[in-house]
Amino acid sequence: MSHELRTPLTSILASLALMREGSAGELPSVARNFVEIAYGNGERLAALVNDILDIERIEAGRMEVRIEPVELGALLRRAIELNAAYAERYGVRLVLDGDGSAAVIRADPERLMQVLANLLSNAAKHSPRGGDVLVAAADDGSLARISISDHRPGIAPEFRLRLFGKFEQAERTHRGSGLGLAISKALVEKMSGRIGRDSEPGKGSTFWVDLPRA
Repeated sequence: MSHELRTPLTSILASLALMREGSAGELPSVARNFVEIAYGNGERLAALVNDILDIERIEAGRMEVRIEPVELGALLRRAIELNAAYAERYGVRLVLDGDGSAAVIRADPERLMQVLANLLSNAAKHSPRGGDVLVAAADDGSLARISISDHRPGIAPEFRLRLFGKFEQAERTHRGSGLGLAISKALVEKMSGRIGRDSEPGKGSTFWVDLPRA
């Protein structure tokens, strides 16, 4: 299934990317607009396919994690660097609150980066333009906590119990699969951690991840 879905999508996106770059010659403005629309929708479809395949692997018990010592401060700085351009599309800055943490945690760095990318992109999408998303880390005995705080209006109390469910979205104004938080929860739990959120309507939201220290 992975091969059958991803291979044609990859080919389509690669062809559209070449057209955007002018490899087929200069496009008329109307044609360029159509190519941009097709490329954007292709990217969204590829993201949806990846999410569906991830949740399928998780539910089938085939999602592997490779636990190793990870320096938390360096990982957070890298996560902000990799996701800053996405946040800028929404006029939002990703800001490291303090200098991160010197804690070394036990985690799969690739999967944890996937979790952070999801939380940071969600925070950016739902924050007002000109706002900051704060990323922080703190030590708590045998655990280290990562927190990501935004200034969205807050999550309605009636939605909170469904927040980490599959295909759930608190706000339908932003496109997405509704699988990101469900995948993040499953990945964090596979790393022997916990994920949650603190939110009050009108006061923003903080999503947090607790992971064991090395």
